[in-house]
Order: sequence, then C-alpha cells, then structure tokens
Amino acid sequence: MQPYHTSHRLTRTARLGFFAAGALFVCASLFVSSWVLAQSERALELRAEPAFFSPNTDGLNDHTFFYPVLRVEAEVFRWRLDITTPMGRRVQRLSGSGFDSLIKWDGRDKKGMIVKEGSYNATLTVWGRGMKAVSPTRVITVDNTPPVAHVSVSTPVLDKMDASSNTLTFLLGADDKSPIDRWQLQLMDLRGKTVTVWTSTGAPSNLIWDGRDPSSGITVPRGKYRCAFQVWDQADNVSDPSFVDVEVNITAREALQQELKLITVHETSMGLIVQLGCRDLFVVEDEKMVLARSAIPLLHEVALLINAYPDAPVRLDGYSKSKKTFVQDKNLSSLYSWSAYSYLVKEERMKASRLTVRGLGRSPLFERRALNGPEWGLLRDGVEIILEGSGAW
Repeated sequence: MQPYHTSHRLTRTARLGFFAAGALFVCASLFVSSWVLAQSERALELRAEPAFFSPNTDGLNDHTFFYPVLRVEAEVFRWRLDITTPMGRRVQRLSGSGFDSLIKWDGRDKKGMIVKEGSYNATLTVWGRGMKAVSPTRVITVDNTPPVAHVSVSTPVLDKMDASSNTLTFLLGADDKSPIDRWQLQLMDLRGKTVTVWTSTGAPSNLIWDGRDPSSGITVPRGKYRCAFQVWDQADNVSDPSFVDVEVNITAREALQQELKLITVHETSMGLIVQLGCRDLFVVEDEKMVLARSAIPLLHEVALLINAYPDAPVRLDGYSKSKKTFVQDKNLSSLYSWSAYSYLVKEERMKASRLTVRGLGRSPLFERRALNGPEWGLLRDGVEIILEGSGAW
C-alpha cells in the first residue's frame, strides 16, 4: 500500500504544480495581452478635419475626413470606425480591409438619413497579426444652423476732423453653436458700390473707423453709406447680412487740409491744378532723367488729392522749355508726364483709366494761358496735374 500512497502524493504535487504553472501562464498571457493592447492604444491616433461640418448638401463642408495614424510597424488586416452619440448609441459604423489613410463620413446614419445636429464620438479599431488597437475618441460636431450676425455703431454720423472725436466704432457680434471662423464688414455707397471691405478670422471684435478708405488713405466722399456685416462659422455656415447706416459729413477739403503739407492746390475754372517743377521731381543719373526720391512724398499727396475726388477726370500735362528745339522739349515733356503716370499707377495704385497723359512741349494750350494769376504762373518745366471740373475744392 505504501508505493500506491507515494504515487498518490506525487500525483497531487504534480497536479498542484501543473495548476500553478497554468495560472502563471494565464497571468503572463493576460499581462502580455494587456501590454500589447496598451501599446497599441498609444500607437493609434485618429485625426478629423474639419472637426465642425455641415452635411446640408450645399457643397461647403458637407463631409468630414478621418486620418488614421499608426505609430508602429504592423500589418493591418481590417479596420472599423464607430460613430456614437455622447450617450453611447451608435449612429454609423464604417469598415474596410487593410489600413485606409483617409476615411470620409457624410454625416448620415445607418439608414442614410442626416444625423441630428450635435457632437459625436468617433473611435477607430484596427486588427492585425497579433495586434488589436483602439484609438482615443475623437469628437466631431454636426452643425447645419447658420450663425446670427449683428452690428451697430457708436455714432451714426462722422462729422469732425479733430483728434478727439474723429472716429466711430462698429460694434460687431455673432451668435452660434460652433466657433466663428471668419467675418466680413462691407462699406457701400447708396448706389451699392463697394467702397471698402474689412475681413478677419476668428470671433468678431469691435472695429474703429476714422472715415478713411484704407486703400487710398483719404476720407471717403461726403454722404451716407450702408454697412453689411456677415460671419461664417467653422462648419462653413454663413449668416444673413446685418445692416447699419452711417453718414460721413466731412468734405474732401476738410479731410485734405489735414493731409496735404507739401503741394499747393489752385482752384480754377478748369478744375483743381497742382504744379510740380522738374527740379522737385527728377534727377539725372547716368545721363538719364529719372524720378527723384524727393518726388515720392509729392506724388503721394497728389494721389491723395485724386482719390478724394473719385469722379473727376485727371490730366497729367508735361512741359519743358530747356532744350534747343521744340521736338526735344516735346519728348522731354512726355517723359515728365509719363514718369509721373507710371509712379501713380504702379506705386499708388491709381486707376489708369482715370488718367490722361500729354506731353505739351514748351507752351500750355490757349485755354491754359488765361489762367495765369498773380500768385502763380505758367509752368515751364515739370508736370501739371489737373482735376477737371468746376466748383470749390
């Protein structure tokens, strides 16, 4: 009986050993599996662009795109993207073989209907050889509702040029579930012609305006204006325009008196005349007549004057009386006027269609001679700028 008892004791010991070994193997397997899964979770990332979109079939941000990023080298057999509500209810499941670098969602559920507005959670799972990876949740938002824009103004009339009260403030705001992506404020005259447009990104903030056209630097013509304000959210929904009316009660002369320090404006029956002598405009370099640096501030003020009267035709008349022959003076006067034209168009962005360029040689026309006054006379060498029209400037 003793041998049987010894064998029986060995069997129990073996069984206990086998049980312990099995438990150790299971624990080790669970540890390894947990380690692999943890490593896989850190290795898989899911990006979404745009995070806010509007699946309303208007052609703008109708889809969102998911970009999976696998940070380990592994062969992926298949993938699955689950889109759920914040409460965990699945609204869509997309899947495929291999590893797609781009996954598109059109905002529709399993029945092909556009999901309700709100936030959704997207989670990507991939399977490969000895590996299962789950991405962190990515939040996306469906928003089909346009934002609401509103604009008001601190004062409806801009009528003073003194430094203490020569501005007005546009009070800009917007209401929306999604963040605001960009906004636009458009200033128009009563004919509907755009005077200027201000744009910026992000949430709108108040805008201070001094009555100047940003492109020309001069106060806009006197009169009433309508401002239209619109915003776009990050889902690319656009608001209806919000309007506010303002009035600029500052004359061009009042505005220009603050700006014109170097040139003199003469009021005549032909219009406004500015004379710029060739010594102020040109220098000789390498035996060629070129525009001098000192001419730049003079021509800049000329551009301000021209921009202050956007409807007035403008003439650039060149004169020269320094050569031996009339033909030589004619050619030189053309060089004067075309050089001024080139600078005004290229550097000051004047409309070329407004400018008429003439090289008149030695003598002004007959109508021009009658304007010879006691304080200023006929220009002999240089450029004469004439804003044609009658009336005080």
